[in-house]
Amino acid sequence: MRKMIITAVAVGTRGDVNPLAELGEEMIKRGHEFRILTSEAFRPLIEDRGVTFIKLDTDADHVMKYLVTDYKKNIDFAKGMFRLRKENPE
Repeated sequence: MRKMIITAVAVGTRGDVNPLAELGEEMIKRGHEFRILTSEAFRPLIEDRGVTFIKLDTDADHVMKYLVTDYKKNIDFAKGMFRLRKENPE
């Protein structure tokens, strides 16, 4: 089986982050790398499950514009992710 490297983005509430942390925990058990990009408030929830936390260094409304508002086609989502990566190189 080929190892996957997955980065999930969560800009909402604990209800958005918790399922991703659970999924990440399971994916890691299966030999994959899983990271979650989200706000600092969720660091303990994520790291307690052994999942890599990546700090989203901007406000949620800004992220939502790139990933939801401007999202018409799949390529738009990818473009939004690249813009966010430029703004948040970490």
